[in-house]
Formats: sequence, structure tokens, C-alpha cells
Amino acid sequence: MSTFALRQSDLLRALQAGNIKYLILGINLLLVIWIASQLATLTWGLLSPDDTNAPTVAAPRSTPVKPDADRRLIGQLPGWHLMGVATQNTATTTVDIPANAPDTRLQLTLRGVLASDEPDGARAIIADPKGKDEQYSIGDALPGNAELSEIYPDRVILKRSGRYETLRLPVNSRPAASLTRRSRSAPVAGNPQARLAAVRQQLKQDSRKIDGLLRAAIHKDGTGKMIGYRISPGRDPALFAELGLVDGDVVTQVNNMDLSDPANSARALQTLQSGESVSVTLVRDGQEQLVTLDGL
Repeated sequence: MSTFALRQSDLLRALQAGNIKYLILGINLLLVIWIASQLATLTWGLLSPDDTNAPTVAAPRSTPVKPDADRRLIGQLPGWHLMGVATQNTATTTVDIPANAPDTRLQLTLRGVLASDEPDGARAIIADPKGKDEQYSIGDALPGNAELSEIYPDRVILKRSGRYETLRLPVNSRPAASLTRRSRSAPVAGNPQARLAAVRQQLKQDSRKIDGLLRAAIHKDGTGKMIGYRISPGRDPALFAELGLVDGDVVTQVNNMDLSDPANSARALQTLQSGESVSVTLVRDGQEQLVTLDGL
């Protein structure tokens, strides 16, 4: 009680001393500070949510993707067709080359042909208007702005200005059929030289007769390299045998012309039509042999 009384006495002395003006100012300042503090506390309570009542949401954990998975994902993207599927015309255009076409008017002469089931091995010897011979393969350009499209035993097909034309082997004025009949009846069975000479005459008159004598197909070794032609009898096996040939022989050279080079093939056939002696190097049963066709 003495302390409270002392304070009251101090207050009375202050009031009596004329300092009441400053006392009221201090009290007002304290009230303003207290009110501001209460307002700030109230405002903070309204704006801030109560963390204790808020539900706890677990943050998703990112799983690292391995590089291999990334590459697989990228590789799958084209199959997803994100930009749609383009319409494609899958039909393939094939060009039919006619086996028979109108005869060409180009001043070309077909000197010889080597037809083959494999287009890469087929060759044709064609002379230009000046008589110069050249050897051509399928797809080669020919004099007269033409292109060699197909090679047959008796003709070739040319393409000129978008159209197909035929260039044929020259045929002797005598029908080939009559030549065949005469060659079969004239020689005596016991005279093979005369018979072979008749065959040579047929080839000189009409090189298409080579198809009746023998058939040839490209022969390759174990590495896929062409080494020559595997031959078999044609329409007359007896003639084939009289030449000293055996079914399955592989002809590698004709008159020292290496047949592993397709460029020599047509010229070798042309040799059979000439008056030269023909020597044939062949492989039979793994052994190389030389056959001379002097009778031709």
C-alpha cells in the first residue's frame, strides 16, 4: 500500500508541477502503439491459413529415366504418327517391253547377239550407218537416239522417242527351214566332218541356229564372279555331241577371248560365223580342256 501511495503522490506532484500536457501525450502514444499491435495480429490471423488443419500433400517424386529408355522412346515416336499418316501410293509402276514391235527404220545392222536369262550377260553387236561395229548391253545408247531395251536370240528391241522398235538379224534369202532340211539329209551318218561343216554353214547364213545347237547360261564361281558360260544341248543333241561337247561344260574362252568379261561374249559368237578355226577352252569335271572345232 505504501508503494501505491507513493506512486499516487508522485503523480500528484507531476500534475501539480504543470507537466500534465506531456503526460497526456505519452499516454496517447502508448495507446496508439497498442492498438496498432492488436490490429496487426488480427490481420495476420485472417490472411494466413492454419497450417495445422491443412491436408498434407505428398510431392510427386520424379523417377530418373535411363538413357536406354530415352532412346527407345525416341525411336517409337515416328510410329505414333503425331502429325497424322500421309497417304502413299504403294502401287509400283512396271514398264512392259513388247517382245514383238514394228521393225525400226534406223539404218542399223545387227551383226550378232548373245541372249541370256541374266540381262547383265546379254550382248549385241550392232553396226551404225557407216558400218562401224560396236558391242552394246541392255540400257546402252545406240546411234539414232535410241536405247537398247531387250536382247533375243534373233533380234533386239530398241526404244526410240518413247516407242519400241525391232532390229532383226539379217536372214539369207533362202528360208532357214530349207537350209535345215538340206543339212540333215545331205551328210552321211558316218561322216561327222561333213555334218559339222553343214552346221557351220547354217550359222553363217543365220546365227539364230546357234539356239538349235546349244544353250548357254552365265556360270559363276563360289565368290559370285562370272567365269564363263555353262552349256547344254539345244534342239539337236546329236550335233552337240559331235562337236565334242558335254552337257554341263563351262566354256571359259573362245579363240583366246576370255568369257569372264561379258564384252567378249558377242564377239565370240561372231567368231563361230566366220571362216576361222575355233578353239574352245572349257572346264569339265574340274579339269580345263581345249577343244578345237576345225570341222566348223
